[in-house]
Amino acid sequence: MRLFEVLLLVSNIGLLALATLLKKGRRRIPVFVASGTATLLLVIHGMVEGYRALLIFPYCITILFLAISIHAYFNKAGPLKIPRFLLGSAYTVMAIVLVVTTGYE
Repeated sequence: MRLFEVLLLVSNIGLLALATLLKKGRRRIPVFVASGTATLLLVIHGMVEGYRALLIFPYCITILFLAISIHAYFNKAGPLKIPRFLLGSAYTVMAIVLVVTTGYE
């Protein structure tokens, strides 16, 4: 794996950890900053190393976290009400996809 690919995967793992470990009220700004950093790494990775088809899932996870964090940051009505089971399932699938992507390289 190349440098920015590794950094992108590490930032996605950090995003996933922040989203699952922080309490709901305290996760808005750290996830917004971390998703912005991951998106910046995604853009730099595309410009310097070029995008690769094998990394489509980490790219989608980065964009998904960016969209969710922008919505949560600018929406003053409160966070999205997602059932706990669906949220846990989504985080589990993301973790499995990141592990498989990392292992495949």
